[in-house]
Amino acid sequence: MLLSNPSIIDEESLAEAIRNSKLTPRIQFSRSSAYDKEILHQVNHACQRFGCQIHIRFFGHYSEVFNCAVLKSIPAVKSLGLDCLASVENIEELADLPDLESLTLGVFELRMPKILEISSLKRLRKLILVDTRDNKIDLKALAGFRRLEELSIGGHSTNIDVLGEIQTIRSLSLNQMRRGIDLGFVGAMKSLRSLSLALGGRHGTDEFASQFVERLSILRVRGFEHLNLNSFSSLQHLHVEDQLKLTSIDLAPASDSLRSMKIWNCKNLAAINGLKILRKLDYLWLGKTTLDPDKVLADLPPNLRSASLAGYGARRDLILSERLRAGGYIEADYLTMPGNEYS
Repeated sequence: MLLSNPSIIDEESLAEAIRNSKLTPRIQFSRSSAYDKEILHQVNHACQRFGCQIHIRFFGHYSEVFNCAVLKSIPAVKSLGLDCLASVENIEELADLPDLESLTLGVFELRMPKILEISSLKRLRKLILVDTRDNKIDLKALAGFRRLEELSIGGHSTNIDVLGEIQTIRSLSLNQMRRGIDLGFVGAMKSLRSLSLALGGRHGTDEFASQFVERLSILRVRGFEHLNLNSFSSLQHLHVEDQLKLTSIDLAPASDSLRSMKIWNCKNLAAINGLKILRKLDYLWLGKTTLDPDKVLADLPPNLRSASLAGYGARRDLILSERLRAGGYIEADYLTMPGNEYS
């Protein structure tokens, strides 16, 4: 449920949406003329009632500077987004949000590298830091975030090694990380179960190995060509997309753990070794590779239930789909890959 620049907040409709949907209802405002004291009072009351079950977002505000003084009117907010904003003023008002648990921060012209030292932020359970013009947010203060479970960082890397000291994070997304940034700290994060790398540059998985990660996503990372599953002894869910240098994958090291695998647009991927011996694989989605589909079909593991092969042209894709269906397999849904409970 999405309410954009609403003139009234219908709490009963929100309650119904919360009951019937897996998605968090979102109330968002794109311009200052869209909210006054009355609508903000209604928003605050909804926050008091629903807490983190609803998300309040301020974005856009094109041709104007977003004034964070607005936050004085919604002190009960628990899930807040200040993103897709060019600039803001009075950002220190974040300090007066005592119940804040989730924050998305994306202000392109943010010039406050020590923003994470704001005391109220230490109570966050979820934090998304979107990239800025200079990506200078200092991450050192995160060491004091004792409740943090989900963290997403876009581009910011100052003192990023501090993440190795945080033993509460279960889900970590690292976006636009330059190749020279050392990601070795990942291996020290004992509570980490989901790791996603997107964009940026990296040669292979050995640079961020982890014996604790159960869900691994590699998405459009420049130069990525080595996927070593020996480095991920607990891996259950693997998702790889847009990796044109990846030519082969050896699945044998994950034969006793891997439950789902999704690979898309790895056009030079010609070999997957060990597919047949994946004892727990339940879900398989392969698309836009150079894999021989006949060999893939011959190597499908015994416990597989959901499978899809695509990217060979409409006619051949249809034939492959019919062969899988005749073999008793359910068509794998790209959007419902298992393991998403971590993200």
